[in-house]
Amino acid sequence: MDEEAFVFGAFRLLPAQRMLLDDGKAVHLGSRALDVLVALVQSAGDTLHKDQLIACAWPDTVVDEGVLRVNIAALRRALGDGRGGNRFITNIPGRGYSFVAPVKREQGSETAAPQNRSGLAGNLPAPLTRIIGRSEVIATVVARIAQQRFLTIVGPGGIGKRPSRLRPPRR
Repeated sequence: MDEEAFVFGAFRLLPAQRMLLDDGKAVHLGSRALDVLVALVQSAGDTLHKDQLIACAWPDTVVDEGVLRVNIAALRRALGDGRGGNRFITNIPGRGYSFVAPVKREQGSETAAPQNRSGLAGNLPAPLTRIIGRSEVIATVVARIAQQRFLTIVGPGGIGKRPSRLRPPRR
């Protein structure tokens, strides 16, 4: 699959996988903050008005610009903006926000998510116990969860479909 990645500093942004990596490790961001980051990085060097960013992250919702400021602050914390001389997002008073770090675009297979200890792509945790006879089902679930943000797994109680094993732990 031909995917686009954006590399800046120690970070790699994979919009199609909805993932931000810092030296290969997943950075946990809220979905709206990630939407704002994708919009800013795709328009690196340009100034995006707050209304444009709100429309990208909250397309069908009316939100106060304070919500955008909270998400920008979360992005700055996650990126370490301002620490060690690193600058990523600047505010242009009265105009909007701009992503100011140099961004390199990459295409193709080099954009794939890193493998974790279990050999599974993405930021899924390593299996806690050995699973017998379900390798085909697990491979299907892993492939699907890498493509879709929402996946429903159904079955009788006690068969090990607990969601905490399929998504990263909350902070």
